[in-house]
Amino acid sequence: MAKYFYVYSVSGGADSIVKMFNTDTCTVADRVVEKDRLQGFIDGIKASGYQQNKELAEADVAEGEAKRKLAETMDAYHKARDEYSTAKAELTKIMAKYNITIKQTV
Repeated sequence: MAKYFYVYSVSGGADSIVKMFNTDTCTVADRVVEKDRLQGFIDGIKASGYQQNKELAEADVAEGEAKRKLAETMDAYHKARDEYSTAKAELTKIMAKYNITIKQTV
């Protein structure tokens, strides 16, 4: 079993975040670390058996970015669907007001 970690920073943030994966206990943890204490923290977790893993970092960050894009797309979809439903209901109401019916053909 293994322990991995990587370090990332949030844009505009003063601190770094260390994300740790422990395959022995099947846990993932994020730790916010002040930049001036980062090297000491990294030295400590390396002494505990953690290994820095760039490949894991890149894949995890890419997954997070894809998830963010998906959420934006889903929000836009739901907004468009709601606008369509409102417009369709209004059209149906106005057509009924003027006794207009359209036969659907398949």
